Amino acid sequence: MVKEMITALSLAAGSIQAAEYFVSPGGKDSNTGLSQEQPFQTLQKAQSVFQAGDTLSILPGVYHEGLEFRDFSGGDQPSTIRAVVPGTVVLRGDVDAPAFEPLATSARVWSCSLPVIPEAVNERDTLSIYFRQPSLAELEFNPGSWYYSADEQRLYVNTTDSAAPAQHYLSISDLRQFGVLFSGSGVRNIVVEGLIVTGFNANSPSGSPGSQTKWGVYISYSPKNCRISNVTTYLNGGGICYTGNGEGNIVENCRSYGNHSPNYASGGNIIVLTPNSHGAIRNCVSFDSVKMGIRYYGGLPAEHCQYEGNISFDNQSGDLWMKYPSDTTVARNCIAGHALYARRIENCLFDYGDTGYFGAAQNSIVRPREKNFSEDREFADPLNFDYRPQGDSPYKERAPMAYSAQVYFVSNAGDDANDGNSVRSAWKSLAQAVSRLSSGATLYILPGEWSENIALRDLSGVSIRGRGAYPVTLGGAISLENCSEISLQRLAPTSLSVRGGQSVSLEQCGFAAAPRLQDVQGLRLTHNAVQNGALELERCTDIFVSGNIFAGGFARGGASGWSNGNAYAGAAPGDEPQSFVQVPEFGQSFALRNGHLFAGRSLAGMPVGPYRRQSRPAELQLSDFRLLSRTATTANIEFFASLPVTGTLHYGDTPACEQKIPLRNSSYFQTASLTGLLAGQQYYYKVTLESGVSRCYSNQELSPALQSGRRTLAGEVQEFSTLASDAQPRTYFVATTGDDDADGSQEKPWRTISHAAKVALAGDTVLVQEGRYFENVRVRATGDAGRVLTIRSAPGAKVWLDGCERQLFNGFRLVNKHYVKLDYFYFKFQYDDGEGAGVRALDSDFITLSRCFYDGRGMGYSPSFIKAVRCRNLSLDNCFLTRAFYGSGFSSCPDLLVRNSVFYINQLDSVNLRNSAREKAVFRNNIFVDNTLQKVPNPILVLQDGMSLQEADNCYYLRVSPEIKTVIGYSRLDDKELEMYPPADAEDILSQQWRRQGRFCREMATYQHFLNRTGSTGTAIFADPQLPALPHFVTFTDMADWVNYSRYSKEHQAELHGDEALDFPDFFAQNPELIKRDIGLQRELFRQ
Repeated sequence: MVKEMITALSLAAGSIQAAEYFVSPGGKDSNTGLSQEQPFQTLQKAQSVFQAGDTLSILPGVYHEGLEFRDFSGGDQPSTIRAVVPGTVVLRGDVDAPAFEPLATSARVWSCSLPVIPEAVNERDTLSIYFRQPSLAELEFNPGSWYYSADEQRLYVNTTDSAAPAQHYLSISDLRQFGVLFSGSGVRNIVVEGLIVTGFNANSPSGSPGSQTKWGVYISYSPKNCRISNVTTYLNGGGICYTGNGEGNIVENCRSYGNHSPNYASGGNIIVLTPNSHGAIRNCVSFDSVKMGIRYYGGLPAEHCQYEGNISFDNQSGDLWMKYPSDTTVARNCIAGHALYARRIENCLFDYGDTGYFGAAQNSIVRPREKNFSEDREFADPLNFDYRPQGDSPYKERAPMAYSAQVYFVSNAGDDANDGNSVRSAWKSLAQAVSRLSSGATLYILPGEWSENIALRDLSGVSIRGRGAYPVTLGGAISLENCSEISLQRLAPTSLSVRGGQSVSLEQCGFAAAPRLQDVQGLRLTHNAVQNGALELERCTDIFVSGNIFAGGFARGGASGWSNGNAYAGAAPGDEPQSFVQVPEFGQSFALRNGHLFAGRSLAGMPVGPYRRQSRPAELQLSDFRLLSRTATTANIEFFASLPVTGTLHYGDTPACEQKIPLRNSSYFQTASLTGLLAGQQYYYKVTLESGVSRCYSNQELSPALQSGRRTLAGEVQEFSTLASDAQPRTYFVATTGDDDADGSQEKPWRTISHAAKVALAGDTVLVQEGRYFENVRVRATGDAGRVLTIRSAPGAKVWLDGCERQLFNGFRLVNKHYVKLDYFYFKFQYDDGEGAGVRALDSDFITLSRCFYDGRGMGYSPSFIKAVRCRNLSLDNCFLTRAFYGSGFSSCPDLLVRNSVFYINQLDSVNLRNSAREKAVFRNNIFVDNTLQKVPNPILVLQDGMSLQEADNCYYLRVSPEIKTVIGYSRLDDKELEMYPPADAEDILSQQWRRQGRFCREMATYQHFLNRTGSTGTAIFADPQLPALPHFVTFTDMADWVNYSRYSKEHQAELHGDEALDFPDFFAQNPELIKRDIGLQRELFRQ
């Protein structure tokens, strides 16, 4: 079908004198390029002559270059980029990394010489793109990261499990460009087919097109009638993307995995920006993105599109998603590992997501809503994406794939009198199963004891597969004679003979002895393992051989076709440039004891040989478990782990360690502090840890302990004694001109705040001099009652905590720390992530943030100023924050006090408070300036429980009247879930917008409605605070006036002041009433 389509396109192009150009690694750029016999050598040469309506046919090979067609609008006839043989053309933006050597001062960091800074560093065996770090010190805390020293011309890495790079397969992205880019005004009729694109990225925001990153395939602007089909993209800054204002654009039969960039928060594997209409994303597979899986995304819905047959899993920010939801585009026959966000859903399998946009999945399976549901029990072979229901499944009408009466099962526990249509009604003998096969049939053989032979003759259109993760061992032989359209998958027979026939496929099979393959036309061998003997083809034609392990060699015997990307125990054939030499060490079921040497090395990024989805083969190890520091009443304990862990720190005055501190936040580095200890007392401590291990595609043999997705570890008991008495409090100094090897005095200051936060103890003060500090400061010691640990800017100094173009998650991070004060800091460019925030506080009590300025302006999304979880007596005063995605976040923070602060034009909301009714939070004397224009329907304060908020003397500056503005939203009152108010199906403009954009709370209240519901007395003021930075504020007469808010985009940008420098005085309220009531920043505190 694909070849026929390409032929038709070529004929159509030829009718208007369009050209077809060819490229081959063996070509020459001095050739005409107009035939397979005279191909160009480089894509760049072909790009230089390519015009609208032309076809570029790329012959098999790996090309270390991309194709970028800028100012290219296309024409009436298709402009086509295609692989002559789909799956044999790889466009690489990366190269294999050089050898690394360990860093003498670290057990986790390795380095290599590199003359130029990478665009990205990729761990291809785990489909991971490392995060860039701004310093070697920060690299220590962040497995899966890299740092480059331009002065040393040296690359430093910390692998995803802190193991040696030799245990992984690393590559370096060195091309700052797209894999395939078509960019022009109204680009149209573009076709991209059959390519593999990998390794294209950018180490910093790269502008437009591309939304600050580089993609595998990217088509913009306002594309029309374009098609991307049978394309694989992995480990790029983004996978596949169409930009908005498009029509008729299709992504089909594509695989996209491991694509992401910190520079584009809404990116990921397959993204079609909206508005886009009458297009399709169908029959695509997506996984392992830190960002999104498969998504329609933008400010308007995807209208009249197909979103069908997609499978997406293990994508951290969402698997399947249509935002904004559409009433004309239905998610059909899709499978999500977890979330499927859409309003209209039919015959899909997922965990959640249909109710968020006020939809209800129809005829679908929502896993948590089903009783005792098991995919393995209901579907043919879900591990290998066959979700056709078994014959006795009650889910036939709701399954994501249609039931077929020609799907059969054979099992040692079966009975030949059964119908064979399910595992529970399986046949018992292979003879019975084979006798029932006809065209269109699929036979699943369950693992067991099999001694029969399988002989097929003159049969067509049949697939025989081992069911489950591993090749099923057969004690007999398989023979095929004059068969066509035959597929054998995940089988391990004693021998295999194929004689005659056509279109025979062997995939993921294991052969102890080399098969005999004779006179086959259209032979396809992919991801098999031949353990003994040389595989020699006899008179075969049109072969496709890739991803196999040939321990005894492979001889094509003159067969036409293509072979490459295989592994050999001996010398690799000279005509297979991407094949490699590696001796396999086979274990059970053709798993490999040295699987890491084969992982990620096929042309499409999968392991060479048979592989499966399984837990990563990483062990949980503990290192540097130690007492960092102590006082008479406190102790600071920390450690590193090879995997992100949670657990418990046990301690006490006996080796039984009977007291506990939960380590709730999953992290590679853990720090916990003990307070209220007795002076001069001996104490004991230990940890018990656990880790959830991510999955990957691998053929590594796993011990029973590693097969589970959980790892556990118990540390040895250690001991320490508190000091007999506390030393006098000290004052330390930090300056950008300092040295961390100095003594921290005013004359010899330290260089980093992080070093000071490691050394300073309860009662000490750290003064930071003027400058910009590119740090994620982990506070590693605690204060104590009466001995606060203070970190603040020096008098008159302006100190920035800079995330270095969103490389760093936090400015300050406090975990299990108490009695700490952070005073007079500025924050910018932290990374928007689940852990991202200017200040991240977890399980930390009596923390004070004062005079902090959070500037979230800049490219991309900015995280919250503060994200605090389980922090008692947390206090914020005289802080300013703007343009955070969520202004601030608090969860389970009783006795919270937020006062005299300014929340200025944040994006989705200003406050997100997830306290129970009993966990009271006081917000008083603050100024809240309404959300960005697009998010006016959102509440300013989003609460879990309305009774948790104690609100007084706040000023709200709103874009619409307080009589209609949703000021406060909440879902519970007194810990009881509420009904929807207004009703979800209301037809007013606000309700329509909530259905479109998402509704954060069950009850969306005006200020007066909130007071009535909670019985509170209102003291708020609704007025212009008269901020110097805001002389003009965009407002609307009502919500109907708001609907066309985009007409005020220029005025809205003026409210945010672009790149202008802003400071606290720009936000001192001038309104006399606010000054009288002490609302807003207290200007007397800013006179240093």
